[in-house]
Amino acid sequence: MPGVLTQAVGRQDVLIRRGVSARWGVLWEQDDGSGFQPVDLLTWSGTLRVSSPHGDVWLEQPVELTSDGLAIADLAASTTSSDVWAGRPRGTWTITATSPDGHVERLGEGTIRIED
Repeated sequence: MPGVLTQAVGRQDVLIRRGVSARWGVLWEQDDGSGFQPVDLLTWSGTLRVSSPHGDVWLEQPVELTSDGLAIADLAASTTSSDVWAGRPRGTWTITATSPDGHVERLGEGTIRIED
C-alpha cells in the first residue's frame, strides 16, 4: 500500500455574534531546515469562505495576508446583521491562500457558530 503524505491545517472553531464585528487569523510557518519560520504571504491572495454544513457558500471575501505568515479574516458587523443570517446557526469556514503562480494552500478551517 502506498504511503500518504499530509500536512497539518490549522483548525479552530469560531463563534460569531450576529451584527458584531469579528476578527481571527491563521499563522503559516514552514520548517526551513533550521526551524519553523513564517511564510511571507505578501505576494499571495487569500480568501475566507463561510459555508453551510451541506457546502452551500454563504460568504466569500478576501483576507489580509502579511509578510510574517498571518492570514487575517475580518467580518464587519454589517456582514451578518441581515435577517438571512438568523437562519444560519452553524456552518464551516476555510481560509486559503493562492500564490502568484496559482498554487492554492488551505491554511485554516473549522466550524462556525452564529448567535444573536
